[in-house]
Amino acid sequence: MDKKILIVEDEKEQADCLKDLLTLKPGNSWESVDVLYAASGKEAINQLAPDIDIVVLDIILPDMSGLEVLRHIKERYPSIPVIVVTAYGTEDLCLRAFRLGAKDYIKKPFSFDELLKKIEAILAGSFCEINDDSEVSESPMIPPQILSKLVKVKTYIDYNYMLPITISELSSVSGLNRVYLCRYFRALTGFTCNAYIRRLRLDHAIQLLKEGDNSISDVSMKLGYSPKYFSTLFKKTYGIVPKKIKE
Repeated sequence: MDKKILIVEDEKEQADCLKDLLTLKPGNSWESVDVLYAASGKEAINQLAPDIDIVVLDIILPDMSGLEVLRHIKERYPSIPVIVVTAYGTEDLCLRAFRLGAKDYIKKPFSFDELLKKIEAILAGSFCEINDDSEVSESPMIPPQILSKLVKVKTYIDYNYMLPITISELSSVSGLNRVYLCRYFRALTGFTCNAYIRRLRLDHAIQLLKEGDNSISDVSMKLGYSPKYFSTLFKKTYGIVPKKIKE
């Protein structure tokens, strides 16, 4: 399937290198890719369109903060996933990016393989909007030493959400006890761990329903749900029944 990716990066040499890797590297999960390039925040905002599949966004831009660009993206096209890239990563910056709706976060210097894996993982699934201002405004402050562990948990879920995942498993991955994990994960994402996993699975279900000849029963079984429970959960989440996606 063809993909459209917008790279927002003022260092053209790095942007060109990433573009070459995206378009030439064999074995990607897409047939071809249309790579757009913006050297400033204003250029990026002007190129925004609903058919963009992912944005790779540098935080440091010549005309405005990448966080401001992220805010524009989420206001206009909240379903577009964004990977934030920065050479000046701090826990506060990371938290602000996630709260504004960033899908993932990577620090410079990074290997291009690392970034490509993140892009492929996101494009293989679908975007889950995690920003919820009402939840965030009432959330506890997240200590810096815990934030990095929460990001590790979120990344683990993003890669493995179709597998059975328990709170005990996530607690082991993060090194946090269950109480801290559940409390602060919700502060970061606006979801409980189980609700976040469930939402990712349902977002993936939309993709399965749109592609090929997957029946509602087939999709529900792939998610590990009964067809009746899947339909109920789907309607509760999106306000429509799954068969509307098939129409």
